[in-house]
Amino acid sequence: MAMRVYFTNSVSADPVSEGNLTNPIFFQINPDLDPDEEKTLFLANERATLASDIDASAVNVPLVEAGRFADGDYLVIGQEIVKVLSGGGTTNLTVARAQTGSIAAAHTNGDIVYSGYDYSDISVAYQDTEGTDESTWTRLVWAGGDLDLVEDGNAITAQDKAYNEVLEFRMRMTVPNTEPVHYKHDLVLRATAVETQAIPY
Repeated sequence: MAMRVYFTNSVSADPVSEGNLTNPIFFQINPDLDPDEEKTLFLANERATLASDIDASAVNVPLVEAGRFADGDYLVIGQEIVKVLSGGGTTNLTVARAQTGSIAAAHTNGDIVYSGYDYSDISVAYQDTEGTDESTWTRLVWAGGDLDLVEDGNAITAQDKAYNEVLEFRMRMTVPNTEPVHYKHDLVLRATAVETQAIPY
């Protein structure tokens, strides 16, 4: 799935790491002093920035940010859909232009390149992957919601997210003051959704 969680709503931001602790959602909490910690997070498609202009016939797409797309991915630039043929994971993609009925067009340095998928039936929730279930330490709300009004361990859901739309949400973690000092790394934030190819025109 090309929809990821980010710490900031920025094209240059690295997403929260998946399956490792290279860029985790990190909290350091002393429940005796301040048991709560909150963060704002963003759910968005993978995206990158064009590093230079390309004309309507170019098959090489230069990017500023590396590691955003894989071979076989469909991408959206403006109203054009392209398919990555090679170069996935790098800053220089070789693509097939004008896919899925779109029209090849010139694009400008600085234009945003999106992972070309829309999402529906979105659900975001914390899950505890081993031992005692501490997912009840967490609460989630979409932007504008009130963390005080939701249940511990709740999931948040949304019907739809277009390829270029960013969903903002907040999370709170509360550690009981009876909890001994320890390092915990088995709480994971899991987003699920139904993925369909985006049609931007």
